[in-house]
Amino acid sequence: MRKKVTELVMVLAMAMAFAACGGKDAEDISGKITPAVSDEQEKDDSDVTPTEAAKDEESKATEAPKATEAPEETGKTTSLGRVQGGVYVNEYMGISCTLDSGWEFYTAEELQELPQNVEELFAGTEAEAMMSNLQVITDMSAENAEELTSMNIMYQKMSAQERRAFGSMSNEEFVDGMLTAQRDVLIATYAQAGINVQEMCKKTVNFCGEKRDVIYVASDMNGVPYYAIQVFDYSLGDYAVTMTVSSFMEDKTEELLMLFSKYE
Repeated sequence: MRKKVTELVMVLAMAMAFAACGGKDAEDISGKITPAVSDEQEKDDSDVTPTEAAKDEESKATEAPKATEAPEETGKTTSLGRVQGGVYVNEYMGISCTLDSGWEFYTAEELQELPQNVEELFAGTEAEAMMSNLQVITDMSAENAEELTSMNIMYQKMSAQERRAFGSMSNEEFVDGMLTAQRDVLIATYAQAGINVQEMCKKTVNFCGEKRDVIYVASDMNGVPYYAIQVFDYSLGDYAVTMTVSSFMEDKTEELLMLFSKYE
């Protein structure tokens, strides 16, 4: 059960990443004309993969993260989160989360296996190629088996064009743009992984003491109710962050968001 729950969370996160930065151009989502990028800039940026420092951090999830230099235009340093005991801290997002003994964090080795496991769910589907080409790092996954709840934080590499387009958008504009341009794509992608969506909409929630626009999904998996909220930050630096909280049977998504607080 634990593995399946987390794979479902990853499906939601990776499908959203596919739609935002893989399924369409940035300007299609934003509804705006994005700044021009030279062929040389695009080539240089497209060749960049997640940094070795980031990979090292993923294999040492319980240690303090090593920062990597972000492009000068963003002015933001990229770093992964860290887990110490039941406390997760992510300085890049400026958040922390304290979980009780009912929760279990995935190990570094399990985190590294997750993207491959999710790709296998899309084998033979239209989204297979795009999913396999996504440059993603699973920063944190945790599950409470008794409560049937889970959470996941995933990093995705963005191109220079995507950074410029999404970085200038407000959270509300990004969510509205995704739902306007990509709602049908997302629902179809989830269906290919066995998630049947009944409702997908924008929702305003309290996250870390502030009002935040998120995407809310009510669905079912083989007839079992499944709920999720996705929080996005596409304005931090060269990596976008998607946080997904989810629950089976009962909708506990907003309760899960309350577990997070600001970290300064």
